Parts: sequence; structure tokens; C-alpha cells
Amino acid sequence: MGEAGSETERRINAFAVHLLLPRSSLTTAWNASSEGIRTRAIRLAAEYRVSWSALCAQLKNLGLVREPERQMLLEQRPLPSDSSNGRGRTDCCRRTSDGRLRLWLGWFV
Repeated sequence: MGEAGSETERRINAFAVHLLLPRSSLTTAWNASSEGIRTRAIRLAAEYRVSWSALCAQLKNLGLVREPERQMLLEQRPLPSDSSNGRGRTDCCRRTSDGRLRLWLGWFV
């Protein structure tokens, strides 16, 4: 695909992220919590069932985090132990048969 295909794909991705992570509800949920940035992001990625990279990008797009914070989040991806419920089981993270981590329906990419 040429540039037209890239532009179409960019628009489709932008539409999808706004559909899955709407400004109003994401901003409200983000501001309602006093948890740390990473903890809040992990919880919201699980609640919204989106990929880690999609959530990080949308947080930056909406001005909820600055670029250095987004970079920190991308570098410190969630682990299953980040969401442990105290019984050795995780509520939002799973390891697939090929060893990749999955956050509900979203892949850590």
C-alpha cells in the first residue's frame, strides 16, 4: 500500500482508539484515582480491555500524561504480578501458550 493506504490505516486506528478509549470517560476515570501513574494505567487498560500501547498513546493524546511519562509506561510494561489478587492468580494479565502476555483482550505491544 502507498501513502493513501497509510493515511487510511492511520484514520482507522485513530477512530478505533477514540471508540475504545473515549475522552470523557477515560479522563474521568483517570482523574478519579489517586493511585500512581503506572498503577492507574494498568487498572484502566484492564477495565477498558485495550492494549498497553493503545492506552499509553491515548493518555498522551488527551494530555493526561506527558511524553516522559508515556515513555516510562512503555518501558515498564505490566507483568502478571502487577495485578495479583493475593492468591497467586492475576485478574487482568495472562500468559498465552506462546509465552506472550495478554491484558484481557489487548496485547502488550
